[in-house]
Amino acid sequence: MKKIHPYPVPYRCLYSKNIDNLFMAGRNISVTHVALGTVRVMRTTGILGEVVGMAASLCKQHAVDPRAIYTSHFDELKALMKKGVSHPGLSNNQTYNLGETLGPKK
Repeated sequence: MKKIHPYPVPYRCLYSKNIDNLFMAGRNISVTHVALGTVRVMRTTGILGEVVGMAASLCKQHAVDPRAIYTSHFDELKALMKKGVSHPGLSNNQTYNLGETLGPKK
């Protein structure tokens, strides 16, 4: 069985290169045909929406556009992403794919 390894969606896919204050977090993000299949699923687009919300809050806090988050405040965004948006006391039950395979368990 072929191993499937998770890969990150770059933050730069989530804002417009032409419009200074435009985020994109749905099926319209900027990716090639290679990644289009994986970024179109609801779970992924939901997580991208969470990241865009966090980045938008940093844009407001620092009075900057989305591109400046990547260049000047990316560590803050990563800290927010690590903290997450869920309730802190809940257990992590998101272990369905830890990078091994997507096939049946043996």
